[in-house]
Amino acid sequence: ALRGADQGAESNLVAALLNAPETGKAAPKMGAQQALRLFLSASLLRLPPAPGREGKTEVAPAPTVDLPLPALLGHAARMARQLPLPDRRALLEAAETLGDDPEAKDGGRLSADL
Repeated sequence: ALRGADQGAESNLVAALLNAPETGKAAPKMGAQQALRLFLSASLLRLPPAPGREGKTEVAPAPTVDLPLPALLGHAARMARQLPLPDRRALLEAAETLGDDPEAKDGGRLSADL
C-alpha cells in the first residue's frame, strides 16, 4: 500500500490520465471491461482515504478534481450487458456510492445519469 506523498502522487496521476484528451477520445471505442475499469478508477478517487492503524487518517484527502464521471458512467452503463454478472454488480455498487456523494452530484452533473 502506498503512503503519504506517494498515494497523493498516484491519485493525481490517475486523475490526470482520466482527464487527458486522449482518454476522452479513446473511451467511446473501448470495450465493456475497459469502460468498467475506467469508471471504477474514477469512482475510487472519490472515496475518502482509509484510516491508519490508530484510527487516524494517514494522509490528507487528494484534492477534488473534476473527473469525467458522467461520461464514464454513461459508457459503462451502455456496455453493461456485455459484462458478466459480478462486474455488473460492481458497476451498480460504484454508481450507487457516487449517487450518495453530494460532491459528485453537485450541479446535477451526475444525477441525470443515476
